[in-house]
Amino acid sequence: MYLFILCLLNTICCTAQFAVKGKCIDEKSLPVIGVNVSIFEVQDTGRIVKEVTTNQGGEFNCDGVPGGRYILQLSMVGYKPIKRNIYIDSNIDLGLITLKENTKLLNNIVVTANMLKSYGNKDEIFLPERNRKIGTNAFDAISSLPQFKKNYSTDELETTDRKSVLILIDGKRSSAKELSLLKSDEIKKLNFYSEPPVRYAHENVGAVLEVVTKRKTDKQYSLYLNTKDSFTTGYGTDVANIMYSDSLNQLSAAYFIDYRSLNKNLMNNTYQYGNNGNYYDGEPGTYIGQYHIGQLTYQRNKGSNMFNAKLEYRKNPGREKYNQQVISDTAENEYTGTSGRKMISDYDSWSLDLYFMKNFTCTRALSINAVNTYYTSSSDNTLSRIISGQPSMNYSYENRFKNISYSLITEVLYSDKLWKGEWNIGAYFRYKNLHQTFNNNDKSDLNYKKEYGYTDYSNKCGKLSYTFGLGIENTAYHTLSGDNYNYLVVKPSVSLNYKWSKTLSSRLNSSVKSQIPDVGYLTNSIESIDENFFSEGNTNLKPYYYYNNELKFQFMSGNNKLFLSSSIFYNYYVNPNASILIKENKNIYMQYARLDNNMNELGYSVTGSYSPAQWITIQPFYNYSYKDYRTPNNLIRHSFNNAGVSLQFVLKELQMAWSWDLPFTSVDGDIYNKNSGDTFMSVLWKHKSVSFGAEWISELHPSFKVYGKMNGFHYSEETVWNNFRNLIDIKFTYYLSKGKSRNHACKKISNSDSDSGLVKSNTAK
Repeated sequence: MYLFILCLLNTICCTAQFAVKGKCIDEKSLPVIGVNVSIFEVQDTGRIVKEVTTNQGGEFNCDGVPGGRYILQLSMVGYKPIKRNIYIDSNIDLGLITLKENTKLLNNIVVTANMLKSYGNKDEIFLPERNRKIGTNAFDAISSLPQFKKNYSTDELETTDRKSVLILIDGKRSSAKELSLLKSDEIKKLNFYSEPPVRYAHENVGAVLEVVTKRKTDKQYSLYLNTKDSFTTGYGTDVANIMYSDSLNQLSAAYFIDYRSLNKNLMNNTYQYGNNGNYYDGEPGTYIGQYHIGQLTYQRNKGSNMFNAKLEYRKNPGREKYNQQVISDTAENEYTGTSGRKMISDYDSWSLDLYFMKNFTCTRALSINAVNTYYTSSSDNTLSRIISGQPSMNYSYENRFKNISYSLITEVLYSDKLWKGEWNIGAYFRYKNLHQTFNNNDKSDLNYKKEYGYTDYSNKCGKLSYTFGLGIENTAYHTLSGDNYNYLVVKPSVSLNYKWSKTLSSRLNSSVKSQIPDVGYLTNSIESIDENFFSEGNTNLKPYYYYNNELKFQFMSGNNKLFLSSSIFYNYYVNPNASILIKENKNIYMQYARLDNNMNELGYSVTGSYSPAQWITIQPFYNYSYKDYRTPNNLIRHSFNNAGVSLQFVLKELQMAWSWDLPFTSVDGDIYNKNSGDTFMSVLWKHKSVSFGAEWISELHPSFKVYGKMNGFHYSEETVWNNFRNLIDIKFTYYLSKGKSRNHACKKISNSDSDSGLVKSNTAK
């Protein structure tokens, strides 16, 4: 049936009469990839008869064009557009077409065709000139687009509807920090998947962004420095990168450090057990944390073969320490005392990523990827309490975790053209084990294997473009009790995109997804939180699946000044895993466990961007979702609201930005998470390869609060970061480069393991 539908669509829609082909080259006779080739009707220049992009060899082929007179247009950001009148009465070969570089923004008719294109399961975005000027690197420029926003507390990229974003740079899985190593002028285009393709359906990914670069000829030596450091407190992110590239080789070394040294933190906790309660009022505490990444990458392109190797080291030491005043309230009396909380966590990770690709033709390729990752991690959490005159109420708890973890990830992908569309078929395998020691006695040894096979097909039928995908995933667990079980799920997906006009398109996504728990939740460790409150692992935890459906509309005005996007979604979770509270005698346990019922989630999102003038852009957004499910303790009907607005000003070499995000509260099982809103402001001066600037982050009540309840018990834990009430940092960026690097082939697959064995409750933060 699947093949029959594909054949029917192509039979109906692809009634080709004549073909127009050619090859685009630059002024140095090198092929230009990704040129937009459009054939317009002469009578109605707004109606596109055929539209394609050039391949890796700069070639294009517009087939299925009826005979007659047309306008041929070739355009790409960074090059001068070309227009030709053509008459078609047979197949035409235009031969070599030379594009000349143009640093100015293209004229309006080309901008309309280039800034945003929608296909079956992706949007093709070309950065407007005003966005390229934002900030100091590609990360800043991309986060200024209306589809994305920067999370200023984590320095990560996310969508405006708060989805996490998997970043790929030329096909290589990358972080936001690695994205900051790119100049915005090096970006050729962005492929944005608001719904991840089927090959990523086995991961917990909200969206996928592929950044395609446009580096060109000859050799290049480059140095990049990007520093952001605060003088009001210990806070900053510093990046250094050096790279050499020529026609065959590409070698780079990078180092990232993100650090915090905060000294005005408060931790306020409440634990109410029926008529008894413990109330902890925080005194100024400290948090010292660092996040280090070192990378060494080598890539070699020769003929049709490409080899890439990346060696990476990560380290994340953290230390938090709090003192508190305690009130212990019983049915008879009220007692006072002091409490101390101290946590030290750390992990070290080494990974070796090997990749090989063989290009048989410009459309047919075989890719192989293997990633080995080794983790060691630890957490020492000490809790103590002294009640004046009541030694029987004193306690001292130690929670000591030591983890050793190894994973192997392999993937094979074959890509080709099929029925004039794009076809992918691949297989993925992952092995993960964990050895955990808790308090030097309790030991947990477990592992799992995940096998995933997938295929997808994309094509176009007039104004309708489509992507069909199918994946089959099997997860095999070996539990602590020695049991083995398999979890099999079939994952079909469909994405339909219809282009109503040059400015309006709609997309329907529907898919089945799955979620497997991190290995840290599968242990039998019991961590003390308060005298009668504990966090417990769950050795019987299993994956779950859910149905995801989204209808999205996008509008981009012809002059590229107004962008509007709205979507409505519905997710149906089948017995999902969630954080629940369990009562056993007088003790309360918080456990990540499987719900006995299903969950419904319905919501919508609205985002926009308006530029009344070239130097100013306004971007508001609003997200809403409603969750309905039942835990063993509560009927949850929760409304999630999140809104914000940002302004961007670009005045020649000076630019300013301001944003305001409102507070929001999310829910997971019995547990709620409340985030405070924040205000961000920045000013930046850029001149050639150097930039200086300052940022201001302000939160009236900078806190993160976790709370939950069940019959006879409720609790809340709030961390207040007073250093972020008014935080100012200074930014400095410097680029040094000589020559230009050659356009190397892109990786088609990339994988990584970010599961260290630690979970939220035993990680300093």
